[in-house]
Amino acid sequence: MKEILVRKLKEVTSEVLETMFYLVPEDLEGGSPGGEGEYVVEIPIEGGGTKAAIYLSFSSNLAEQMAANFLAEGEVSPPMIIDVLKEAANMMGGNLVSALDKKGEWKLGQPQVYQGVEAYGMVIGLEPVCEFDVDGEILRIYAAGRRGG
Repeated sequence: MKEILVRKLKEVTSEVLETMFYLVPEDLEGGSPGGEGEYVVEIPIEGGGTKAAIYLSFSSNLAEQMAANFLAEGEVSPPMIIDVLKEAANMMGGNLVSALDKKGEWKLGQPQVYQGVEAYGMVIGLEPVCEFDVDGEILRIYAAGRRGG
């Protein structure tokens, strides 16, 4: 199941970033150096008695670029960035659930955005299931039992 999840995560992430944000992610097979991103977006998923989450870790540069591309704005404010990250999470999460759950038993919760130390705390102790280089910035994706509120 993990291999299927990772494959679908890679497909969904690439499709959403390319189509909606005009960014081309390159899969990093062997992992990447460096610290965690400034933003972590939690996508809660529930179904079949299980609570899980996908965590997306974005650098501030990548988050800002996504917001600028999506909104066609030169300057973006922190609230705009957070709204765009939530929208990206909804797109990725919705596409992932649709691809994996043919019976419609899984439901997405509201995405939550964490910043700074709080963001780091959401993914501490987790290993990324996949990583991408997006225009020189690293996007890490984690999957785990639900940690956040």
